[in-house]
Amino acid sequence: MSDRSDYEIQGNFHRISGIHEEKEAGKTGRPFFFDVTTNVKVGDYFNAAKAQLDFGSAGTGEVAGMASAFNAEMICPNKTVTSGSYVGLEVNYNMQASTSLQTTVPQAMASFKVGGNQTKIDQWEDEALSGVFSFQGLTDADASVFSTGTAETMTGTLKIIIGGTAYYLMLCSSGATT
Repeated sequence: MSDRSDYEIQGNFHRISGIHEEKEAGKTGRPFFFDVTTNVKVGDYFNAAKAQLDFGSAGTGEVAGMASAFNAEMICPNKTVTSGSYVGLEVNYNMQASTSLQTTVPQAMASFKVGGNQTKIDQWEDEALSGVFSFQGLTDADASVFSTGTAETMTGTLKIIIGGTAYYLMLCSSGATT
């Protein structure tokens, strides 16, 4: 595989695509880095990068397997690993010394939004396999990433790490209704 990049100007923006194979041992960095600095107030939305997959409105586009607008995939070393941290997706939400976010300003590490036709959204929400997250490949075991057996009055837990401390989100096997 050789280094390849395509560079195209579209309006005021530059579109870059490419393939990169790192061949220098010990090198650090990011083969593709999107960096935008602004010292002006920008419009209603502004992103350093956007991934979009559009199946069109003709009703003929679809996928036979899985489709996603963005795929972050970590292929771990094929050996016993003794150092480092390995994650499929890293999200950093950084505060500067003078950052002051008021309680009236929405703030989160990540934002998830379902959009489009409300009738279709309502149908999707009611589907048995629809959810905010989909975890595949986890195995049930006590004190593991996924556990259905606990001494508490719940039917399962998901382990998350916050500030180096493990916490367990309680789960029940049926959805609550109001």
